Formats: sequence, structure tokens, C-alpha cells
Amino acid sequence: METMKTLLTRQAVRQYPSTQLTSAQVQQLLQAANAAPVGMGQYENFHLTVVQSPAIIKQLESFSQQQPYYGAPTVIIVSAKDPGAMELLSIGGIVENMALIATELGLASCDILGAITLGLAKDQKLSQKIGIPTGFKPCFSLAVGQTAEPLNARQPTIKRITTNFVD
Repeated sequence: METMKTLLTRQAVRQYPSTQLTSAQVQQLLQAANAAPVGMGQYENFHLTVVQSPAIIKQLESFSQQQPYYGAPTVIIVSAKDPGAMELLSIGGIVENMALIATELGLASCDILGAITLGLAKDQKLSQKIGIPTGFKPCFSLAVGQTAEPLNARQPTIKRITTNFVD
């Protein structure tokens, strides 16, 4: 898929069949995450946790009133050491790289921020259980899975975000 088509096809998906990702698909997602630019090249300040256990995903969803992972069979949690503005910006790049490669692979994804990462940050026992290193705070997560519906590219536009030009 060409880059612009991937960008226009990438979308938040909120329904997944239970089919698990292959090991090769997970490896490509992780390669995409590791290809993301991070502030000052400090990759050691980030950690990825790949959760494929339905029981753990259900436990994570218990921090929310809803089921924010929408039945996705794989969740990737991005944690950072002392997350400030630079780390949060870097996490955006890490997550978007994974979402874009998921689209390229024909997979569905949805960025998840909110109750789950906040709840997990407070639950040290669960954080330890799933392998988040001491000193790292879970900040963002990505739900990933097969797609129940084909992903379709939107029409390109420059009108969604207001723009002004300064000559």
C-alpha cells in the first residue's frame, strides 16, 4: 500500500473478531514502534507491553465503565519513564506508527487513552504482573485485531483542519 493510501485508510475500529494476530504481525507492529522518532533518541525511556491474554484484557477493562478494547485480541500498552511533554509526544509517534503498519497489514486498530492507563498506573500489582518495569508509567494503549469490515480509504482533503498561509 502506498503511504498516502495507508494514511487515508487508517481509522479507529471498534469491533473485532476474536482471531488472534500472528507472531509475524506482532513483530511488524513492534518494528514499527521501534522505528518511531522519540525525543533525543532516548528509546530506553519507553516500554511496550503486548497483552494477548483475554483474562488480562478483561482485567484491564475493569478500570473503565465500558469495554474500551472492543473485543480486540491484542492490546499494546506504551509506558514511559517520567512522562512529560516530550515523552507524550513520542508516544503519539510510537502509537501512530503501529496503527499505520496495522492498516498496511489489513488489520484494524484503535488508540485508547483514559481510564485503563490511569487505573493501571495506580494498580502496581497488576502493572508488575504484566511486566511494566518499575519506574515506568502506562500512558497509552492500542487495540489491534483482524477487521470484521474492510478498511476503506477516505477521499483526500485539506479542509478538515483549518489552515492559514503567511507569505
